Amino acid sequence: MEVAGPFVVHNRTRGATLAANVRLADTPRSRRIGLLKHESLTPGEGLWIYPTQAIHTFGMRFPIDVAFLDRSLRVKRVYHGLAPFRLTSLVWGAQSVLELASGSLASTGTAVGDELQFSPLARCTIARCTMKSATLLMILMLASGCVRSTITHDFGLPASQRKIQQAPASPDALLRSIFQQQTVGAFNPVTGDRRIQTLETRLALMPQDAAARLDLAGIYENYGLRDDAFEQYTAALKVHPSEPAALGVARSARATGRSVEAIPLIEAYIQLHPSANSWNELGLLYGASGNLKAGESALREAVTHDAESDRMHNNLGYNLLLQNNAAAAEIEFRRALELNPKSATTRNNLGGVLARRGDLAGALEQFQSASDAATAHNNLAVVLLEAGQYEQSRQELVKALAIRHYFAPALANFKLVQERIRVVVASQKASGPLSAE
Repeated sequence: MEVAGPFVVHNRTRGATLAANVRLADTPRSRRIGLLKHESLTPGEGLWIYPTQAIHTFGMRFPIDVAFLDRSLRVKRVYHGLAPFRLTSLVWGAQSVLELASGSLASTGTAVGDELQFSPLARCTIARCTMKSATLLMILMLASGCVRSTITHDFGLPASQRKIQQAPASPDALLRSIFQQQTVGAFNPVTGDRRIQTLETRLALMPQDAAARLDLAGIYENYGLRDDAFEQYTAALKVHPSEPAALGVARSARATGRSVEAIPLIEAYIQLHPSANSWNELGLLYGASGNLKAGESALREAVTHDAESDRMHNNLGYNLLLQNNAAAAEIEFRRALELNPKSATTRNNLGGVLARRGDLAGALEQFQSASDAATAHNNLAVVLLEAGQYEQSRQELVKALAIRHYFAPALANFKLVQERIRVVVASQKASGPLSAE
């Protein structure tokens, strides 16, 4: 019996409905399966995963929109059209994730800072349930800490048997109260760090103090308060355009999914103070917003301004790789390694290119140059998994686990590969053997 959900998800800030049929995944099994068994996700459908601060799309068959939510159900970060076989970064302060059909966020204008509301789609009308069984179920769920316990229905009982006449509270309001209880006594940097209080007092007296805003933004960033950092970096950039402010805007914007918001700010700064770093950040912002071609142009400008920077060549190579231009990407990665042979990031990127074209020995060599043997075999397995070569991926994971028996990433990937292989076998069995006419 599904006690909680499906939900209607409404964007209170924009006055728009994001989805009308959202399921809740709040158990280890439901979170692990997620949308893996779905062939597609139609507009209006979605999955609400609680609790989590990061997700992956390994094994999925379609892109999705993703919104990370904090304890108040405010949007912390968004991903538009997140492709299969991708891994998001850890979102500090997030408590749950909403996965939607690709295009849902853009069509409703949903952005970082928006407040969402989750409401039950319909009341439960299971007449067979007695008050005793319903009460027992709610007690068990409360004892296990299940979020779904916040939904209380009458289960179709006649009015004479209902002990609670008030309408149930909305799930998002009850969820917020739980989150607030969990954070009682927690350290709050905004009120607990005297440096922040001092800088805020200073800015109250001198709002045009760009140095104070940069200092405050840096502290916020160190605490992981990326949205607050973005606001301070932006204010500092407007008061006194400088490279630290511009780079801070770009960096915090990418971390909070506000790349589109930051692009015009960095473009305006580049008109006044073009540099390799500012062009590089603009290219990364374009890439994060999905405009890879514009990102490529900006990154090429960065390379032009600093042709001896391995970082610029690596970033350009990665952009080209995302555009499926593996040959051009390999040239940039190899140039980056000529400039800095110790770059683990570039070696991993080059290893990915070599593995995709079938040079597994060369790929493994690059991965091993960047890390230990177990990690190298695991990384090669991930690339093979992305390419749909499940058996070869499993073989590499077996090698990784033979080297390090309890290697968590390899164990997780091994489970994922096994699941994909089972899906393929089940699909083949369902289609049956081909017969000649």
